[in-house]
Amino acid sequence: MSELCRFRGIAIVMYIREHGPPHYHARSAGGSAVIDIASMPITRGRLPHAARRYVLNRARRRRPELQDAWNRAERGQDPGKIAPPE
Repeated sequence: MSELCRFRGIAIVMYIREHGPPHYHARSAGGSAVIDIASMPITRGRLPHAARRYVLNRARRRRPELQDAWNRAERGQDPGKIAPPE
């Protein structure tokens, strides 16, 4: 597991060599979720409403960086870091 960024008590992580579709994990004290990078729905799990809205809104702005991180992780490389939302 590699933490891409952390903000407002929420960690955005990816697992190396995980299978598709491209996704990331968001974890907070109130829950955790798996989120599809291409279309941004939560495919598994739950986050509190405010955390979910914040994560999804900010992730849309970081979609290319999330996809690049996924591509690296899929190849067995460290996905690196992405800038936390503004």
